[in-house]
Amino acid sequence: MRYMHTDAPRLQMLKIGALALAIAAMLAVSGCSNDADAQRIAELEAQVAELQGQADDAADTATTTDDDAAAAAQAPTSIAPEADASVLEAYPEVASFTTRVEELEASCAAVTAGSDAAANYQTYLEMKAQLDLLDDEMDLYDDQQEYAARTGSIEYNDYIQIETALDRLSDRLDYAEDSMEFTLGIYDD
Repeated sequence: MRYMHTDAPRLQMLKIGALALAIAAMLAVSGCSNDADAQRIAELEAQVAELQGQADDAADTATTTDDDAAAAAQAPTSIAPEADASVLEAYPEVASFTTRVEELEASCAAVTAGSDAAANYQTYLEMKAQLDLLDDEMDLYDDQQEYAARTGSIEYNDYIQIETALDRLSDRLDYAEDSMEFTLGIYDD
């Protein structure tokens, strides 16, 4: 599909070239002997100019379309509505989760590796258990809010904003865990 835009101008150029070749052949054969031939040549030259203009327009359109497609590909797309602080304020659980994520991020950042690999691994397991517990609580809350949106207890727009906020918090937990793993020299896939 994408190549159709770039093939159309090429096809037009081939048509123009064939028409120009036909004009040249006609001139060579007839020697441009009479007025009827001269008039026909003028008509053909006008057609060539018109086709050239159409080919240029098609090339410009294809370039613009390709540029628009490239811009659209670079622009982030999301079906999530713009964040509305008042919606999230109406659900204090989201604020509570945010505070708890911030605390766990700070705890993970404060972890330092010791010389004992077993102690490092134990520290990792203890912190991971806290991270997983909070992530599971957020998942449960998300499921409850999804059910509420399906039954009409809350607005769909509210649910989408809650889910988006929770997804971002979950990503932050993942990053904190990954950073802690790196700090402690732990590889846990």
